[in-house]
Amino acid sequence: MRVRAAAFLLTVTAAFLAVAPQATSAAGDGGRDNVVAVTNQLDQSTKIQARTALAEDYGPTVGNQNVASARAQCADCRTVAVAVELVIVESSVRDYQPANAAVAVNDNCIRCQTFAYARQEIFDPGRMIDLSRDDRVADIQNQIAAVAGSNEPFDQMTADLDGLVQQLVNDINEDIARANGRPGANDRRQTDTRSA
Repeated sequence: MRVRAAAFLLTVTAAFLAVAPQATSAAGDGGRDNVVAVTNQLDQSTKIQARTALAEDYGPTVGNQNVASARAQCADCRTVAVAVELVIVESSVRDYQPANAAVAVNDNCIRCQTFAYARQEIFDPGRMIDLSRDDRVADIQNQIAAVAGSNEPFDQMTADLDGLVQQLVNDINEDIARANGRPGANDRRQTDTRSA
C-alpha cells in the first residue's frame, strides 16, 4: 500500500512539474509559476529550499501554479520544500484555473524528515495597483526562508509559515485599500495545500 501511495504522489508531482515550467518566479518579478522541488539522496544531510513569489497577472486566464515538492531517498536526512505565491490580478478576469500542490515523499528512507508546504493567495482588485516593495515585505520573505531552514517540528513550522503568510496578506490588502481597491473577502481567493 505504501509503495502504491508513494508511486501515486510521485506521479502527481511529475504531472505538476511537467506542466509548470522550471522558470520559477522570484519575489516581485511578475512571473506566473512558482515551483520549488527538492530531492535529497545524501545520508545525514539537510536540503532545504524556500521561495516566496509575488506575481502580477493580467489575464485573460489566471493559471498560476505554485508547487512544493520534497523527496527523500536517504537515511537520517531532513528535506524541506516551501513555496509561497501571492498573485495580484490586475484586470477583469473571469477564468480562474490556479494550481497549488505540496507533496512530500519518503522513498526507502530510514529516519527521514520530509516536509512540503505550498500556499497560494490570489487577490483580485480588478485593476493595476502599486504594491509596496518596502523593507517589511522583504523582511517577512527572509523570515519565511529562515523558518524553512530551522530545525523546528513540522507542526510548528506550518503554524509559523501560516502566520508569516498572513502578514504578507495583510500588507497587500493595505496596499489595495490605499489604491481604493476592494480588499474584501469576495476579492480574495486562497488555495492552500500542505503535506508532510
